[in-house]
Amino acid sequence: MIVRVFRYCFSVFFAVFTLAGAGAQTEAFAEADSNYAETGNPFTIRLKVVATETKPVKTDLSPWGAFLPKENILQQSDWLPNGPFYTQDLTVVFFDEDTLQLPPLNIELGTGSMATTNPLEITVIPTPSPDELVDMTGIKDIHREQASWMDYLPWMLAIAGLVFLVVLASWLIGRAQKKRGIASRTVELPPHELALKKLDVLEQKQLWQKGQIKSYCAEITYILREYLEKRYRIPALESTSEEILAFLKRTDFPDTYREGLQNMLTEADLAKFARAIPPEYFHGNAGRLAKELVQATRYIEPEPAQEQSSNHIKTK
Repeated sequence: MIVRVFRYCFSVFFAVFTLAGAGAQTEAFAEADSNYAETGNPFTIRLKVVATETKPVKTDLSPWGAFLPKENILQQSDWLPNGPFYTQDLTVVFFDEDTLQLPPLNIELGTGSMATTNPLEITVIPTPSPDELVDMTGIKDIHREQASWMDYLPWMLAIAGLVFLVVLASWLIGRAQKKRGIASRTVELPPHELALKKLDVLEQKQLWQKGQIKSYCAEITYILREYLEKRYRIPALESTSEEILAFLKRTDFPDTYREGLQNMLTEADLAKFARAIPPEYFHGNAGRLAKELVQATRYIEPEPAQEQSSNHIKTK
């Protein structure tokens, strides 16, 4: 940068000094940013003429023909004002390694006179090959980016799509089966039948005979709670014993079994939560009471009303 500024100042000084000493003589210059050009790479030469009343008209490039054929001149700009000069840029290319002595060029001015540039020495050097070790940069280490949830987005979308297809297929199969009239083979037993079957299974386990009092009380009260919830539509499984009895007061549960149910639930609660041991007679009575209560409160479907025979018609 400093060299360019120095050259520019020197050119201005030289042009002014020349004009002052030579009167109407106009000076021209040929210069480049560097005296070294690489083979095959574009290289710029700038021509400069001290500004006069009219800009230069034509540049005679024939003296450079032996060094720069026309096909080697890639671009030739117009003459443009640039401070105290008119400048023209020539973009050229050299293909042979050599030291060239470019002769002066003649530039025709608008006044009809001619200006002559200085000779220019350019050294053409071979362009460095990328295969040379000196031009090769070191191999950089692999830099791995941190994982982001966006990296897994395609997999997440694929899994979500697969789940959607499975659900859709199941729904379509179920719908097709309904249309074909395929009914479920699962038969739901009435509440009293289910409770009686579970009480029979509990009796066969003989838990209280084996000393497993707490387990026996937990299972028999669960069976009764489940039955009462299904039979009377009350939240028996999630309620306390007192709450169950309060709910049953709002139903048609028979009063004759209310006291027995209360005693059984109370003794069972003491055994489950207070580790109390019920009386010996409790276990057998609890099983019999539970079965009797279920039998007595089972729901019976009302029989349909019989229609009167059309033959029973009153006649006068």
